[in-house]
Parts: sequence; C-alpha cells; structure tokens
Amino acid sequence: MKDSIIQEIKDGVRNGSILPVDGVVVHEGKKFSVTGEKRLQVKEIKERKPRNSSKKEKKFTEPRECETCGKVFTPNKFNPYFTECPDCRKKHRLAAPLEPRKCDKCGKSFTPNKFNPYFTTCPDCRKSKPKKAKKSK
Repeated sequence: MKDSIIQEIKDGVRNGSILPVDGVVVHEGKKFSVTGEKRLQVKEIKERKPRNSSKKEKKFTEPRECETCGKVFTPNKFNPYFTECPDCRKKHRLAAPLEPRKCDKCGKSFTPNKFNPYFTTCPDCRKSKPKKAKKSK
C-alpha cells in the first residue's frame, strides 16, 4: 500500500498534477519529501511526537527554598542544581577570602584579583612585558 502511494506521488509530480511545496507533498494526511529532478525520490516524513519533560527535569526547575536565607526562588535553567538563591550565591562569592601568594617570577607577595583568582604572577610582572630583541641589519 505504501509503495502504491509513493508511485502515485511520483507519477503526479512527473505529470505536473502534484506540485511539491518546498520539497514536501501532503497526500491523504501524510507528508512526503520529494527530492531529485530526473530520478525522483519520495520518502514519508514521520511526525515526531513532542518530547515529554521527565519528572527529573521538572523537579530541578520547580521553585525551591534557599538553604541559607529561606527565600523561595526558581533555579537557573542552565544550572538547576543550585540550592541557594542568586543573592546568597553572590554574597558567598564576593565574601570568599583570597589568600596572599608569592609571584612565580619575582617572589613578591600579592593578593590575586577576585575575578580571576588563578593568577600566579603579581600585577607588576603581568604589566611588564618582555622586550623583543631588535633585528640587526
């Protein structure tokens, strides 16, 4: 039966009685893709069912209570595992102490930047760039 429908669509496209719109033909409520000019290929387009969100996903995006202050908040969709509201996370991030460390180049003690705590060189060594040697003629 399916082969007869496909053959019927091919004949209709060749005769000009069926015109595909953007490479798609609707026949008896079903969609078919039509490709090729000399050698027609017709394939049924299967409708995809909408993906149901699982209970696990719903659980993470539901409003919850902050563990620190008790305020109700909705977790960020990019990181649904947060257990603290954005305000409490911000307070903890800014309050985190940055311990002084020694510079890898000069050995001087410095406190790293709070936005990039992974620096291993002091600001003076970072500012001073090595000078390039001049080319001799």
